[in-house]
Amino acid sequence: NAWSSKKFNFRGEGLPIIRIQNMDGHTVEKTAYWSEDYAEKYIVESGDILLSLSGSFKACRWSGEKSLLNQRIMRLSPSPLHWNEGYFFYQIQYLLAEIEAASTSTAIKNTSLTFLRSLKMVLPSLDSQRRTVELVKRCMERINEIQALRKETVASAEATLPSMLNRVFEELAGEYDTACIGDMTVESRYGTSRRCTEEAHGTPVLRIPNVRGGFVNSDNLKYCDLDQIELERLKLRPGDLLFVRTN
Repeated sequence: NAWSSKKFNFRGEGLPIIRIQNMDGHTVEKTAYWSEDYAEKYIVESGDILLSLSGSFKACRWSGEKSLLNQRIMRLSPSPLHWNEGYFFYQIQYLLAEIEAASTSTAIKNTSLTFLRSLKMVLPSLDSQRRTVELVKRCMERINEIQALRKETVASAEATLPSMLNRVFEELAGEYDTACIGDMTVESRYGTSRRCTEEAHGTPVLRIPNVRGGFVNSDNLKYCDLDQIELERLKLRPGDLLFVRTN
């Protein structure tokens, strides 16, 4: 539903409204609440399958409290006569990955419900679906183990890196002169202060959450309409260094 933002409240009164930034499955800070009337069909319960239609395809199982469904987010309710819900969810994720890999960003941003409803899915027997789900779960458990080991390795490397860099640059500082960073760079500048929106229209803008741990991610991007002069002045180029300067 297209809820009127003028009637939102942020005091926790009523039911939270699920927006794109909530698509990791739970409510977030500054969640908008709705205390006016609503139709029962817009209620989302924990465990429901949600699919975002703006910015990028993203499917999740809602794990938050009872909430309300917003525009550009679709709830998928598979028929228990034909589908094991876990199998349905995994295949949806597979289809989205295939579509995103084969599509342009423009095509993804303009996805319609008609297009999504026309997608074809493999429909084996319910017994076969259950066996597939068990296989996927075992694989995911193994992936989680690998990710945990990787996290430990990364943490160990991050703990070692500062001491190694300290040793290297202390030795160099004793051998060479120093210079100010500002004197040795071609340019440095802040980003745009224009208001950005979640609507996938215009130019994607990197914010603080998009620059973490030495990497850039495209999670929950916001967008801004920039004229050609601004775009040329602010656009990032390969090799640019990004510094988060607050928090």
